[in-house]
Amino acid sequence: MPELRRLRAACDRKLASIDVPAPFDRDTFVATIAGLRGRPILLRPLAVPAGPDTPFGVWVAAPDADFIYIDPTTSDWHQDHVVCHEIGHMLWGHTASDTELDQTVIPDLDPAMVLSMLGRHDYSSMQEQEAEVMATAILAKAGRRLVKDCPDRGANRVAAALSLDHA
Repeated sequence: MPELRRLRAACDRKLASIDVPAPFDRDTFVATIAGLRGRPILLRPLAVPAGPDTPFGVWVAAPDADFIYIDPTTSDWHQDHVVCHEIGHMLWGHTASDTELDQTVIPDLDPAMVLSMLGRHDYSSMQEQEAEVMATAILAKAGRRLVKDCPDRGANRVAAALSLDHA
């Protein structure tokens, strides 16, 4: 697992100068990142709850704001993790090549306004691994850890996909 350790160290370096509230507060952290980016980050619910073929979260970059769409049916703990994952994409400077907006999942956003869109489907790509490890690093900086008996289906799926150790 040396590559994951190197990735985690890189995430920690990126986070070194960023204030992460401890205990974690989603709204405060989102406002901090929005300030660093110089543009608002707006949290919105996904119109379709996450299922086997839908993401838990989606980051949409529009010309004047970032939108993070999250599954409103999952726990607050998991929503925090999803938001941190999407912010992880921002901190790594990820962009998407496919910006086709799924109007069934995100009906309130004009497709013409989408500059970039990243959805949280799987963890096989390097971008997804970087964002996922960044989410774990953000929450660890706030004093949170993944736990073996976490009731969230997403947390266990994520940890298994990345072979992350549970604390």
